[in-house]
Amino acid sequence: MKIRKSSVWFFLLLFIIFSFSFCKKEKSKRNTKKVQKQEVSKKKKLTREDIMKKFGIKSREDFKKLTPEQRRKFFQMMKALREGGGGANLPLVKIKRIKKAPILNYLTFNTTLEPEKKVPIYSRVDGIISRIIKDEGSFVKKGEILALIDDKDIRNSYEQAKLSVRQAEINLKDAKIKMEDEEANFKRSQSLYKEKIISEKDFSAAKLNYRSAQLSYERAKQQLDIEKEKFKALELQLSYTKIKSPIEGWITSRKIDQGMRVSPGTELYTVEDFDPLLARVYVPEKDIVKIKTGMDVNVKSEVYPDLFKGKVKIINPRIDPQSGTFRVTISIRDKSLKLRPGMLVTCNIIISKKKDAIIVPKKAIFYRNGEPYVFTLKRGGVVKSKKIKLGTELEKDYEVLEGLREGEIVVVQGMENIKDGARVKVL
Repeated sequence: MKIRKSSVWFFLLLFIIFSFSFCKKEKSKRNTKKVQKQEVSKKKKLTREDIMKKFGIKSREDFKKLTPEQRRKFFQMMKALREGGGGANLPLVKIKRIKKAPILNYLTFNTTLEPEKKVPIYSRVDGIISRIIKDEGSFVKKGEILALIDDKDIRNSYEQAKLSVRQAEINLKDAKIKMEDEEANFKRSQSLYKEKIISEKDFSAAKLNYRSAQLSYERAKQQLDIEKEKFKALELQLSYTKIKSPIEGWITSRKIDQGMRVSPGTELYTVEDFDPLLARVYVPEKDIVKIKTGMDVNVKSEVYPDLFKGKVKIINPRIDPQSGTFRVTISIRDKSLKLRPGMLVTCNIIISKKKDAIIVPKKAIFYRNGEPYVFTLKRGGVVKSKKIKLGTELEKDYEVLEGLREGEIVVVQGMENIKDGARVKVL
């Protein structure tokens, strides 16, 4: 009897434990289903219209009124909407929104720079270089002394010529006084001769003396002019012993050393003016009609990231019959003096400008049968290929003439992993 009661209690205890465990599992299942239903409910609520409504966007103007923080949240929600919960298995892409931008249409030429003024300096006198004052790489002003030639011999001749001029001036003064005296004596003798006071012989002698004094004065005057010319020549020769720069610029060559003998015609220095610099390009016959004097030119050098400005200065009217090109000279002013003669530069002659052009990155373009296409991103993260027509080629972009509008989104990275109609995940 006791054994039967123990069995009853044992089965009763097992029933209670089983019932409790069963109820706990059922409750857990109900909670799991509830959570899943909530998640499904949330996914159903996450639509583009709801997001637009949440931020009060009904037009492009409404979007422009959003604060930067609101725009950030908007894009985050739209990104989550595009990914749609299954983004882990979707191709990854990077995108860019198409915008309008000003562009330049230009003709490109490569050439080397040269100075507008390049002046070689020659010796004008014979002598020995006594001193070097300026060397290569020095900036000099017009008239600044670059070197000196020993002027000892020329200076001695110069001083003697100065004395000769003074002596000639004294001789001329004496000759003038004597001529004036003889003139007065002649006039007095002339009066006396008319009155028959003196003889004709005395009158003739007075006349001869006056004429002789006149000739002596003329010779003294001529001699003074000769001595002055000699003095001026030697003064000029003395000035030539100071080698001066004829222009303002940079010394690009020195061909003399101290102690070296030079003679007239010996090249001493070369001075170049770097402002402005000139770029001479050769334009094909078909393009010359597009170019006019005064056009702006963008100049680039591989040495610097800077963009330098120039203008078309001269268009040679004669065509080269061998090359079929016209020579066009471009003037470039560079106050920074970064550009130097001999540098290789790229000259972009701007022939037209557009204020609002559709621009697409080069890396967004792919080709089918030789025709350019891009992938555009649509609603729900779906991409679609579009054929486009290209215009002016820029450094990193292309102008789009047909096929794209401002505001459209194109794929710029990951095109190799997608095809028309594919869903993608945006990085």
